[in-house]
Amino acid sequence: SKDSEDKAKKFKKYYPDDFARLIMVVSKSSTDAKTFCETLGIPVIYYEDLRIDFKAILGTHWEGK
Repeated sequence: SKDSEDKAKKFKKYYPDDFARLIMVVSKSSTDAKTFCETLGIPVIYYEDLRIDFKAILGTHWEGK
């Protein structure tokens, strides 16, 4: 949303060091979230990849999957 984009821009402006460390976790199917992050230069990690990467550690405790 426009409100979220404005907040992220302010965060980038006023807290540039923290913003530089920001990584967003988004779904591969969420084109809006990917576009939002790309527009603001925020790197993304895909939720689906995290679920696969950590399945051995989390077992069935992560959302029962």
